Amino acid sequence: MAVKNRTLIGGGILVAILGTILSFMGGLFPGLGGGGTGDSGDGPKVQLGVNSETPETKPTTETAVDLNDGVLDILIDGKEYLVLREGGSREAMTLEKIGQLAKDLPGNEDGFRVRISQKDNAVFSAEQNLKTKLESQGLRPEQIRLITEPVE
Repeated sequence: MAVKNRTLIGGGILVAILGTILSFMGGLFPGLGGGGTGDSGDGPKVQLGVNSETPETKPTTETAVDLNDGVLDILIDGKEYLVLREGGSREAMTLEKIGQLAKDLPGNEDGFRVRISQKDNAVFSAEQNLKTKLESQGLRPEQIRLITEPVE
């Protein structure tokens, strides 16, 4: 009986130590890390409320979209959708606005209506959400050109 008790106590201590180590590494209990000096800028941002738009995707100005070849050019940067504007700059745009613009485009001679490129930090779910939105607006997969190589 004494051996069972020692084994159970030793196992419990081992589990407690592993749990503590993993919590500080952020693996077992996210959010229970070792603290810090504030927002490091690389973690997820939590925004309370019902608004479906994230702050990153709100358009900031009303300059015209660059449709030089009849294709809407979108760059995914993290979770943001940056649309090419006239003059070569990019501006964050909501999925809803992108969907509205894309469905009204005639496309280029190859049939593409949207060109999607992405930075190294692009989030996979952002790409999937964009494709889903475009397809819900009536675009077929062959009308969406996905550039697989990351851009700078």
